[in-house]
Amino acid sequence: MAEKNKEKGKRYFLWFILFLLSIYLFITIQERRGYCFDKGAYIHELYTEQELIDRGIEYVVSTMPSNVIEPDRTRSKIKRYASIEEFKQMNPDCLFINHLY
Repeated sequence: MAEKNKEKGKRYFLWFILFLLSIYLFITIQERRGYCFDKGAYIHELYTEQELIDRGIEYVVSTMPSNVIEPDRTRSKIKRYASIEEFKQMNPDCLFINHLY
């Protein structure tokens, strides 16, 4: 009898783990498709394409390093963009949104 209960317990535990894994996969897939759980909508429903491009540019401008170490160990100074507008002026046709769905 104790052996049967032990087997049942293992089976229930495996089903529970499978249930948790399926919830995790569902959430991960939804986030990958652009769903924002905090706001309860997809990214393309919340922002225009231009707003998404501007946010991407803002991220690049804010995280761009000021210098780079070359393979020969020399440092090269990089001119940072001062603003989103400057980035757009210097790179007029480089940005677009690729719709995967």
